[in-house]
Amino acid sequence: MKTDQLNQSTAAVAHLIPEPYTNGDDGNGGLRLTVETITPDIARDYLEQNVSNNRNISDRHVAALARDIKAGRYAQNGETLKFSPEGELLDGQHRLWGCIVADKPFTTAVVRGVTSLDDVDRARPRTISNVMEIHGYPTPAKLGVVLSTTWRWENTKWRVAIVRPTSQEALTFLRQNEAELYAALRAGQRIKKVEGSLENASLTFWRMAKTFGQEAALEAYERLSKSRWQSLNDPLYHYHQMALRAKAAPRKPNKLVKLQWLVRAMDAAVGREEHKSAHFLRWDGNKELRLFTGEELNGSAGA
Repeated sequence: MKTDQLNQSTAAVAHLIPEPYTNGDDGNGGLRLTVETITPDIARDYLEQNVSNNRNISDRHVAALARDIKAGRYAQNGETLKFSPEGELLDGQHRLWGCIVADKPFTTAVVRGVTSLDDVDRARPRTISNVMEIHGYPTPAKLGVVLSTTWRWENTKWRVAIVRPTSQEALTFLRQNEAELYAALRAGQRIKKVEGSLENASLTFWRMAKTFGQEAALEAYERLSKSRWQSLNDPLYHYHQMALRAKAAPRKPNKLVKLQWLVRAMDAAVGREEHKSAHFLRWDGNKELRLFTGEELNGSAGA
């Protein structure tokens, strides 16, 4: 975009810009900092100034930001929208699109006069586990795994895309379900050597506890972890043998298939079923995800 066009575009939104803080004139014009409330209309105006070679838009990232903005969870964390001396938007397009999708304003710092993005976004992003550790939760790495997978089950279409919670969504979910999440973590660790995945083991317990009650879920997990079979027709015995064979096989089944085995085995165990072989565990990937008997889904969650 030519300089005169940029100046005209910048002038069009100049009335929206508060009086800035500045670091003074250092010969390069200096940086100007403002704190602004960005409405959807302002976001559209700012996106008109988007630099032509900015990154491609990630719909998933826009959706995550929109969820936080719409829920009022978007925090002023020091991150800024960045504009060049000529008025081009250099950084912040996803936040602006998130504002438009949420159809709700948010407040943020804005810096003008940025001459280069060469050193922007070099910091290592914080994971959900990092956030848990900052807030002082025990075993944050494992808790982050359990929280992410249970949040996904409760809030997304499981098979459509791997959507991760934002930091604020994770903290809200944890505060609402702390005891249940730690119970799922402890139970998942007990059978991880058999199942192989803490995600699968903890999610299955989470779903069982919600459907059958925590006592029934604990009893089944206790039997599986200690190889306490009622007979050789015990569904947990067949699952145990099948899971161990899968771990030793050169070509291992994927995690989703193994999750379906575990769900079916636990459902059969709670229902006091008996089976002469492991055929009842098999699952066709073209079918819907298995649910526990009587399991209810929340809205768009699950399959």
